[in-house]
Amino acid sequence: MFKHFFNALDILEKSGSVDSAFQYADTLESQWDHDDTMKKLAKYFARQGRISETSRFTAAIRDQISHIHCLHEVARALRRKGYVDPGRRFLQDAYEKVGLLNADPMDTAVLFLVMSSELYDAGRAEEALTLLRRAMELADAAPGSAGASKFIAGCSGQLASWNHAEEAKRVAEAIPEKWFRDVALKRLDKSAS
Repeated sequence: MFKHFFNALDILEKSGSVDSAFQYADTLESQWDHDDTMKKLAKYFARQGRISETSRFTAAIRDQISHIHCLHEVARALRRKGYVDPGRRFLQDAYEKVGLLNADPMDTAVLFLVMSSELYDAGRAEEALTLLRRAMELADAAPGSAGASKFIAGCSGQLASWNHAEEAKRVAEAIPEKWFRDVALKRLDKSAS
C-alpha cells in the first residue's frame, strides 16, 4: 500500500525531480497502485503548500471516485495547514465533480456523505445539507436494505450533530431495518438528553 509511495518519495529525494517521481507513479500498471500513489503524493505536496504539484498529482488519478476523494482530502489538508484559498478551490472542484458523478448508488452516497462533512466544516452548511439529503435518497433507493439502513442511521446522526434534530428523528423513524432504526433512535434520544 505504501511501498510505491515510499519508492516515489525516495526517487524525489535522490533526484530532486518531481517529474521523476511523477513518471514512476504514472507507470504503475495496477490502476489501484497508480491512483493510490498519486493520491498520497498529492496529499504530501498539499501538506507542504505546493499547490501546482498537488494539482498535477490529483489530476493524474484515473478513477472518478478516487479522484473526487483525493480532491476533498487535499482540500482538507490544505485548510488544516492554513492554505485556505487553495483548499476552497480544491473543495469546489470536488463539489462540482461529485454533482456529475454517475456510479454505483451506494458508492455515490458514501462520497456525498464524506463531501457533505467537508463542506459543512468549510462553512458551506446549506450545500452540505443538500448533499447529505441526496446521499440518503440514493441509499434509500439502493438494493440491500441492511447496508442502506446502516448508512441512513449514520446520516441521521450527522443531521443531529448539525442541529437538525427533528429531521434526524424523521429519518431515523423511516429506516427500513428495525435493528438499525432502534439503534439510531436510541442514539438520538441519548444525544438529546
